This record gives sequence, C-alpha cells and structure tokens, in this order.
Amino acid sequence: MKRFVAVPVAVLVLGLAACEPGAPRAADGRSASQSGRAATVDENTGIPDRMLVTRRDLGGAGWDEVALPASSGWSFALRDCVGYHDADYPAQRRRLAVRGTAFSQGRAGRLVQALIELYPPGWSAEALDDVRGVVQNCGRYEHIASLHSHSIVEVDFAGQEALLVHSTEIWPYEEPTEWWTAVVRRDDLVATVTGHGLTDTELRKIAIKAAARLN
Repeated sequence: MKRFVAVPVAVLVLGLAACEPGAPRAADGRSASQSGRAATVDENTGIPDRMLVTRRDLGGAGWDEVALPASSGWSFALRDCVGYHDADYPAQRRRLAVRGTAFSQGRAGRLVQALIELYPPGWSAEALDDVRGVVQNCGRYEHIASLHSHSIVEVDFAGQEALLVHSTEIWPYEEPTEWWTAVVRRDDLVATVTGHGLTDTELRKIAIKAAARLN
C-alpha cells in the first residue's frame, strides 16, 4: 500500500453552487438537503444488486438508507473552478451505467454515499486518471468567503487501483467541514465512496468492502 500527501499546485478561484456553511456535503460538494431521490438511482443493466454497498458494509448500528442526489453525475465535477474544463476529463462521457446507495447515521451528520459505475473496456483506468487530474488542477480554491481543498492522501489500498481523497471546506467563524472520498477500480467498474463525519480509516474499510463487491 502506497501512502503520500499531495500538495495542491495552485490557488484557484471558484464559484461553486451555493451551499450552507458546515452542512453535510455529497461527493460533489452539494449539501444533503439538495438530494432529490431515495433508494438507488439509474438502475441500468450491467450493475447487479449484489454490487451495491449496503448497511452491512458500513459497520456499527443505526444506519438508515437516505436520498441520493437527483443527478448521479461525476463526484469531482468542479465546474465552477477556473481550472476545470469538462473536455479535460473524458471518461464520464463514456460511462455506460451508474447505480448508487446512500446512508445516514443518527443526528451527527454521518453520511455515506456509494456510486458504482460501469465503463467500456479501458475507460475505468481513465476515470481514475481524471480524478488525479482534477485534484491537481482544482486542488485549492476560493468561493465567496470560503476556502475549499482536495488532495490525494493514499493510493492502491483496494481493488486493482484506488485513490483516497481528503476534502475540506472552511468558512469564516465556522468549524471546518471535511470529508473523504475513495475511488476504487476493478476491471471495467469503479466504486466511488464518500463519507462525511467518518474517519479516513472508517471510509477506507467501507471502500475495501465496496471493491470486494465488484466481482
């Protein structure tokens, strides 16, 4: 298992979609209140039920299934970042299918979202390259009065290839919000697991179980 800390290479100005300071964020930074659908999304063929993350994969008691965002788009589509251009990240346009689940635990803001994506042969590796690229190009930016950052802190801990991304959002006079996103590849499948209110160790364990389901 390789471990490193990536230092963002530039400070970039960004105008993200408005979110309340400190609110739990989905993988793409949207608040949980912006979610629009419950249970699974986009039930396309090619991703059977057995590949979906369930409560049993999370550990501990009190997890409830909750709504997913109405759109199951890319978790790292930071389109308001001045360094972000859709054309630089082509894998998402080749995605064949996506399904997902989401869960919350208690009132402490603990939230897990897990998306499973199917790609044509060769494009799942490109999907992880795209994550590396967007973290490099939009690793640190400002939005109104808030400061956002994303960095890859660990690699190759599950599946055939894996990335662990640490994200933070800081507003003046507020406690910083942080979350973790694991992106794991096995063959033509990619699992993206995001956790709010979890430690990196907890999120990594869930990602390893998600990777084991991609068989």
